[in-house]
Amino acid sequence: MPHRFVLESGDPDVAYEAIRTIYRTARIAAAGEHRRRIRIAQQVVGAIELHRVSFPLRFHATSPPLGTLVVGRVRDGAITYRDRRRCDHYAAGELYLLGDPGCEYDTAVHTVDAAFARIDYRLINQIAEAESGAPIRFTGFRPISDALAARWAHTYDFARHNADTAAGSPLLADSVSRVLATTALAAFPSNVLRDPTIEDRHDAHDAHPAALRRAIAYIESGADRTIGLADIAGAAHVSIRALQLAFRRHLDTTPVAYLRRVRLAHAHRDLVHAAPGTVTAAELAARWGFADLGRFTDRYHAAYGCTPTQTLHHR
Repeated sequence: MPHRFVLESGDPDVAYEAIRTIYRTARIAAAGEHRRRIRIAQQVVGAIELHRVSFPLRFHATSPPLGTLVVGRVRDGAITYRDRRRCDHYAAGELYLLGDPGCEYDTAVHTVDAAFARIDYRLINQIAEAESGAPIRFTGFRPISDALAARWAHTYDFARHNADTAAGSPLLADSVSRVLATTALAAFPSNVLRDPTIEDRHDAHDAHPAALRRAIAYIESGADRTIGLADIAGAAHVSIRALQLAFRRHLDTTPVAYLRRVRLAHAHRDLVHAAPGTVTAAELAARWGFADLGRFTDRYHAAYGCTPTQTLHHR
């Protein structure tokens, strides 16, 4: 889905109706006059929606459960969120989290400019279960550190920059959305950070070569599809943690790194066999799920000793 402005209006009644529709708010009560035009921009990347909003007015809104994880940064102004668990006020420059998809909440907006993502909870839980073996449970609603908050902001900008390109490549869209979801998961305290348990010993027993062979066969046959750790583990008939341990123990890598290596090889093959003038290196990188052309070029050069463009033009 290409970048588009959902709304740009100086009429607060138009703005309130758009807010009700887009964000499923049940009630809105204005608390002051607006000073500038209201803007709402939205992009979709895989399982994530990216939003940039500018609300130069003050209002209160009551909303039903979102059903998604919301992570965002207040660029200017302030936002207050209140639900059954907490009441938090976020000022300019602060990162915020709405971490309970099944909980109603109230919002107080104070002439705010914000950038946020709505993340499919299935994706968050898939990543969380890969790390901890359990669905996500956030234990705090403010970032663990300023460095992790800054990483989120950088990754969000990266996702916005690549959203239009990713719209034409399911593999790229999946890659970008997973990077952003993983960054969100790392930024806030949760049950993902835990000590080893007895299940870890069971996983160690299952991390045998036969499981690794099944995983490799699945990756190599499905590299052109959107696949994740849970899919690979299912094909190998082991837990996600056992899968990760098998790759680390026998190949000194991770399943995701191995999948990336296989996709890099496919991109190399396509570059070698492409007819002159029919495709660019950037298009082939996106086709195989590489969002950042610079990183793709670095990995390609490390593997093949030349750049993608040199391979494409060397016929």
